[in-house]
Amino acid sequence: MRERDRLRRSPAKMRVLYREVLRVLPVLRTAGEPKRLVSNFINGLKSLPVRIG
Repeated sequence: MRERDRLRRSPAKMRVLYREVLRVLPVLRTAGEPKRLVSNFINGLKSLPVRIG
């Protein structure tokens, strides 16, 4: 599998993962401020504290 094919499938995998987490844990609330990943190449979160319930 080529790298670009793998990268194209990543958002779909994240959607499936998020959907399954919400199915099992329907109420997730943030428990603090998100910490951003400092990078010129990746725009994402380093951590996001959550509270269940």
